[in-house]
Amino acid sequence: MGVVNPPSVEVIQDKAVYRIFGQFTQPHTKDLGAKYYSHLFDLLQRGDIKPNRIEVVHGGLGAVADGLKRLELDQVSGVKLIVHPQETA
Repeated sequence: MGVVNPPSVEVIQDKAVYRIFGQFTQPHTKDLGAKYYSHLFDLLQRGDIKPNRIEVVHGGLGAVADGLKRLELDQVSGVKLIVHPQETA
């Protein structure tokens, strides 16, 4: 399991929990980044990690307010809303 914040989950026997850093460009994170990215394709292919589901919200930047309203009303769950600025009229 990869977590962004310090692990606050119970570690299950024979399972590992790794803290994921936001970037791997710092001297103290380069080795970890190289190791992580060398396994990323296999992890995705096996389904060990899954990318966020996405929903494209059409309308360019004008659609941002509608997307935020949906978030505020708890109408979005487990989906990353994507807006394409180039669609702005």
